[in-house]
Amino acid sequence: HTYRVNDAVVPSVTQLIGTYIGDRSKQFYKEEHAERGRFVHAITAHMDNTLDLTCPSQFQGYKDAYDAFLTEHSPRILASEQMVFSPRYWYAGRVDRWVEVAGTEGVLDIKTGKPKPEVELQLAAYAVGLIEAEPQTDGFSLELRKDGSFDLKHFDLADAIHVWRGLCRLHKWRKKNDKTLS
Repeated sequence: HTYRVNDAVVPSVTQLIGTYIGDRSKQFYKEEHAERGRFVHAITAHMDNTLDLTCPSQFQGYKDAYDAFLTEHSPRILASEQMVFSPRYWYAGRVDRWVEVAGTEGVLDIKTGKPKPEVELQLAAYAVGLIEAEPQTDGFSLELRKDGSFDLKHFDLADAIHVWRGLCRLHKWRKKNDKTLS
């Protein structure tokens, strides 16, 4: 994604993570994986509003996994596919969901592959982008699997929020001192 504010390009959460932490996913990246992710995100966003949905057979397992998550955890969806922008830290992104699960409110990121450790920073970035002053310190990673199963992981984001803010400060400093950095 390319995010712009007043015609200025704003780095995305994943671009910043890739620049400073390393983008290990690129070594395994295939366009079909990106397409699967986009399609599954569209399916799940639609399912948040209605459960009556048909989809191509190759995505049925992911749909079943999300349906099982909805049934088992009865999350309250507070926001879906919401853009976040931080003028203070100068980044943008799109949070998959803002949810309440079992009385705990937080950001949720949907994955169609096994989440990497960086997901914790991604969740922290979205939490800060949503509420800069006092971000929610809970986050969830939801891995949807082709076989219809899922794995929901809870994260306490307090430390990751500090790391994310430091990463953003480093980026701002480097941008100021290195004119080749966007």
